Amino acid sequence: MLSASDYPQLWAIKDQSTGQPMLGCGSCLDREKCGGLHLLNGGADALDCMSMCRCPDPEDCDIVCPNAPRRYVSRVNEVKGFDLSVIPLAKPHALPKLPDVALLVEGNVVGSQPTRALPYAAIPLSMALIEGGISTRAKTRRELEASFGVAPRHGWIATGVEKDSNVERLWRLPSPKRAYEGMKRAGIILATTPNFSTFADVPRHDNLHAMMRIAWAWYEMTGAGIPTALHINGRTDHDFVRWGEFAKKQTSLRAIAFEFLTGAEPKDDGRRYVDRLKRFVAESGRNDLLLVLRGGAVWMDELKTVFPRILLIDSGPYFKTVKRQRAELGNRGKLTYRSHTTKERSEVRALFLHNADAKLSYYAGAFRVGMPFQGQLAFDNVQAKPIEVSSEPKLAQVSQHDLFDDDAAGNVQVSTTASSTAS
Repeated sequence: MLSASDYPQLWAIKDQSTGQPMLGCGSCLDREKCGGLHLLNGGADALDCMSMCRCPDPEDCDIVCPNAPRRYVSRVNEVKGFDLSVIPLAKPHALPKLPDVALLVEGNVVGSQPTRALPYAAIPLSMALIEGGISTRAKTRRELEASFGVAPRHGWIATGVEKDSNVERLWRLPSPKRAYEGMKRAGIILATTPNFSTFADVPRHDNLHAMMRIAWAWYEMTGAGIPTALHINGRTDHDFVRWGEFAKKQTSLRAIAFEFLTGAEPKDDGRRYVDRLKRFVAESGRNDLLLVLRGGAVWMDELKTVFPRILLIDSGPYFKTVKRQRAELGNRGKLTYRSHTTKERSEVRALFLHNADAKLSYYAGAFRVGMPFQGQLAFDNVQAKPIEVSSEPKLAQVSQHDLFDDDAAGNVQVSTTASSTAS
């Protein structure tokens, strides 16, 4: 893969969706599944995707590449080839009741007594496991609460959008079915598959292998009883056409996932991937799918035209708390943050609850400029001892308006403006 110094040149090897494929694509045995690469200037001096294999020693590399034949055959066999149609039909699982927004936590910032203020909480998928070689297992409900300081009232949501090293850990599970069944028992009500990366600077075989791993992970997680969103990573338009064909066949599929945090974050790339998500819907004919989204709030309004239900996973309140920043509502109606000093764990707990309440209230359109947040905390009078559960504010709850009826509390919905501007 490219070194950090090469990143400014990454644009040259990103597929442009249209135009003449690379010259070597026409005779490639995997052309039907790959669809070919369409690079600016036809790839310049590159004839095919194998020009992106730059390893001085292909045998000492972890990329799925034909230049290392022995490893290549083994890696292709582990996913049973590159044809998505070999994945068996999965058992159907109805989606649970879900919010429009779930807050991500990656550690415990509240202390020894888990907060019950959050209706839902999202966590990284790999962090729902305790690693121990062949004894790797899912954390129990109590272990999840201790690890993250949260006891969500309605359940956990596990997201497979993580660093590559953590994602690879999920592929190497000695007993995936047992691990995922343990997650379900612990209270995980929805998960997204690991987002195995489809890099732009590798031979296409590695991309096709990653897509197969995503599909197999979806099948395994669904088979363990967890309603699972298929994370549709891809490098080309054709990849999303293939995902559409997969979704058309797998009628039990109820949700997909996508992230705009890395490769699709730049504006031009984001535009391209929004179009690809639309192409996926058109190819699959599935206008009934939930979209689980990481990042990309600026594209929410457009995505709602093809996805009737969107669940946004937001890491802001947690990481702003870690950085000791406190949410405020600016004069223009947008959330801003300012530094906030804390001395006691109870103050950190209060800061997290404040930031969480502010973000959920903001998405719900529950307050106006100058209006205090629901359950606003008086930081000048924070007690030195941990805050009791009964004294925590009731956080804003956001219901999924296209999938479920409003609950008895009459929870409000995400506003169009809030979805487009929240940071």
